Formats: sequence, C-alpha cells, structure tokens
Amino acid sequence: MELAFSVVLSVLQSLLLIPIAWLIKVIFDRILAHAGLIELLIPCGVILFLAAASSGMLLLSRHHSLRVTKLVIGDLRQEMMAKAYQLAGLFSSAADRSALHNTIVHDTERLDIGSNAIAGVVLPGLITSLIFGIVLMIVAPTLLVSTLLMVPFTFLANRFLGRALRHRVDRFRTAFRNFDGNVIAALRRTELTRLRGAEAFELQSQAVHVDALSSAGSRVAWTATAYTALQAFVITIVSVITLIVGGNAVAMGWMTVGALAAYFFVLAQLGSSIKAMWIALPSVLAGINALDAIARTLAAERQTPAGGTLEHVVEGGITCRDIHFSHGPDPLLAGLDLSVPPGATVAIIGPNGSGKTTLICLLLGLYEPDSGSLLIDGKPLADMALDHYRRQVGVVLQDPLIFSGTISANIAYGFPSATAAEVAAAAALSGADAFIRTLPDGYDTDIGKAGVSLSGGQHQMLAIARALLGNPKILILDEPTNHLDERTVRTLLANIEALSSQPTVIVITHDRELATRMSTVHALEGGRLPLVGGQGRPLSA
Repeated sequence: MELAFSVVLSVLQSLLLIPIAWLIKVIFDRILAHAGLIELLIPCGVILFLAAASSGMLLLSRHHSLRVTKLVIGDLRQEMMAKAYQLAGLFSSAADRSALHNTIVHDTERLDIGSNAIAGVVLPGLITSLIFGIVLMIVAPTLLVSTLLMVPFTFLANRFLGRALRHRVDRFRTAFRNFDGNVIAALRRTELTRLRGAEAFELQSQAVHVDALSSAGSRVAWTATAYTALQAFVITIVSVITLIVGGNAVAMGWMTVGALAAYFFVLAQLGSSIKAMWIALPSVLAGINALDAIARTLAAERQTPAGGTLEHVVEGGITCRDIHFSHGPDPLLAGLDLSVPPGATVAIIGPNGSGKTTLICLLLGLYEPDSGSLLIDGKPLADMALDHYRRQVGVVLQDPLIFSGTISANIAYGFPSATAAEVAAAAALSGADAFIRTLPDGYDTDIGKAGVSLSGGQHQMLAIARALLGNPKILILDEPTNHLDERTVRTLLANIEALSSQPTVIVITHDRELATRMSTVHALEGGRLPLVGGQGRPLSA
C-alpha cells in the first residue's frame, strides 16, 4: 500500500506540471503581446505555486518509497543474519566468513541503494515520462516524431554501454570481495608478519589486490561517466533538432511561439526524468547483482542441524552408539561408542586431527552424525530444540572468544537476565573473581576490543565463568589448562566437583595428569573411543 501510494503521488506530481506548460503557452501567445507587467505576474505566481506543490509531492513520494524500501531491507538483513547461523559452522574458514560478511553487509547495502533508486527514481521517472510523452503528443505531434527519431540510436548506445557497465560492476564486486577478504586475513596475521620480518612481502602481495580493485573501480566509474555523458549529448541533439523543426514550424505559421515554448518546457521535464533514471542505472545494476548474491546465500543449503521441537530438561547423561562421521572421503569417526552417566567426569585424549573437536561439535548439535545415534538422557539429540538444549550446556573452546565490552557483559553473554550476584558467583568458581576485583571498575571494567587488555589466562577464566553461568548440566572444556597454572586448575576442578548441580564434565586435553583426575579417560584414535583409564589410575598405552 505504501508503494502504491508513492506511485499515486508521483502521478500527481507530474500532473501538477502540465498546467505550467499551458500557462507558458498563454504567456507567450497572449499576455506578452497584449498585457502589461501586472497581468504577467499572476500566471507567473501560479506557475511558482504549482512548481512548489509538485516539489512537495515529490518529497512526500520519496518519503513513502524510502519507508517501504528501508523496512524491506531491514527485514532482509534480519533474515540474512538468521541464515548466517545456519551457514557459519563453528570452525568455518576465514574466507567463508568474509564472503558471508560481504553479502550480509555490503550486498544488502548495494541492494538498499539500488531499490531506493528503483522506488524513488526509476519508477516515478517512468510514470512521469509516460505522462509527459502523452502531453508532447497532444501539444506538437510533428515535433514529437522528430524527437523519436533519436530513439533507435539511444537504444543501441544504452544497450552497448549498459551491458559493459553490468559486466564491470560484476568484476568490481569480485575485486572488492577479494580485497576485503585479504585485508581481514592480513590483519589477523600482523603479529606473524612482524615476527617473520615479512612486511615487504605482505605489502607486495596485497598490492596485487589493491591494484585489481583500483582498476575495476576506475573502469566502473569511467563507464558510468561515459554512459551519463552520452545521455547528455543525446538530450542536446534532441533539443537542437526540436529547435530547428519547431522554429521552422513557427516561421511557417504552423505553430505558435507559445506552443513551442510549452513543448520545450515539457521536453525539459521529460529530459530531467530520463537523465535521473540514467544516473540511477549504475546503482540499479549493482543492486541487481547484489540481489543475485543474496538470493544464492538465502537459497544455500543449511550447514548446521535444524534440530527438533523437544524442550528437554537435561540431566547430563550422554550416549553415543556406533557414530560415524566424515568431513570428506575419509571417515573421521568410525563406530564411536561412549556412555556417560549424569554427573560423571570424562577426559578425552588423542593426537591432533583425531576428531576431538568434531566430537564436541556433535555433542553440541553443530554437526549431525552420518550414521549412529547420539542420545542425551536416552533421548535423541536430533529431536531436541537445540537452542533450548545448548542453554543447558556450558562450553569453553580451546581459543575462547572474548569480545569488546565489560567483563560482566562477557560473562553474562546469552543470559541477559543474570544478576550481578550470579555473574560474580560464576567468576568465583572459575577463579576470575580475584583478579576482577583488583581492576579499577571491577566487573564494569571495559576490557577493550577482543579483550586485548587481558592475559591468556584471564581470557580462559572469563570463558569458564561464562560457561558456568546458568548452572549447566553438561560442561565441555576444550584444553582448559592451556593458559592456566596448576594451582588454578586444581581450584577450578574442586569448585566444579563441589557444585550442588553436579554437571557432567567432558574435558578434551593433551594433559595426561589432568586426564587421570577424571572418573574415566577415553582415547580417541582411529575413529573410536576406547576406555584407557581414570580416577588416578595410570593410562594404558
């Protein structure tokens, strides 16, 4: 309805200009020849009023079209963010994340600009052009025919340059995406670059993408300028032809001077509308290309499990039966079995690449096994509402994510209703409370972008506190001793064991001493998970 109302306003805005053409004819044919200044001021005042009213209609139409497009783009961005959680795996590559980021941010912005150009410029311009064309046909059909003689030439030129512009816009998008991804990758390895003394090599490597982007951008800008210049030249040719034909008609007495002036006024309005559409064309083409990328993303197959609808209250029991899983042709897990009763503590050891991280993803419902069954308290994980399930599971990854903001916000992430007391209690369990209270602002301390003001051990303790908030029934710790000293680890384990909720604890570790403190120890190798020790017993080879 909003868009239809905007179209109606565009029609009204064009119709308000038609009486101006008639007034111009009256001024030239009657008033200038037979009246004085006072009689001239009245129609001129009416012209100014109609022009102001037309401009007001244009602004109102633009306001409504913007409201429609902004609402649609806002909903699309929300849908794209929801899709991101289906596509971005826990360990997806930086290139994949960069491409997804480019589509969500840059392509939606291009679509926003392009849709605004269509709704605010092209659609009203087409309506205005149609109305003015009808008026020109009524005022001076012979002149209109001479004007239309330029249409074939204009069409062919537009087709040639338009195709070139679309091609170059597409190449610019590709160059921009490559540049964006390489900048992100380069910034992530700045420390490695400095340590290796590879700044010159890195800059030389990035120069290729910088040059490609600059070249593609220049071609787009030049083609767009050529396109606009061509249209301006065409308009000039049309005007000259119209002046010649119209002047001859006036000289021969077939047409009045007022009719010619009115024709030129309407032709100028038509030219302005067409010029505005030509200027908007690059944005429209970029928006169309962006829409294609967005459509492909939205149509992409879901990469993370959808889960079910069962909102199960987790007790902590875990059962894996004959689990098979592979990322490619070679199986990563082959016949894996595991049975963990509620409240048990389990260590999983194994060499790098054996599938420990994959097992975490399976337990969190981020992957689905190729075959076999994964049960939580005897119920299939695939049947559970995964967001409800994950809120009952605490997870600390090997490289925990700490984001810019306060310490309290980092610990309470995902649990916005957590009280200050609950946040402090979780921090005390992880051992973080002691160092937090030494900070000037305590839990309200802003830790900087990505927590750069904190040490690795402090990162780890904050991540563990976040995992413990909400009293999870399953706690998964991936290499928890990486940044923690022995005393802190012992305190952490003692605190977890003393919890009244008694969560099931799964520890992924290379630390064999830590593993022996768990009730059972399993070694993941060859896709299987045999029991190899536990509860202080030495690990079997």
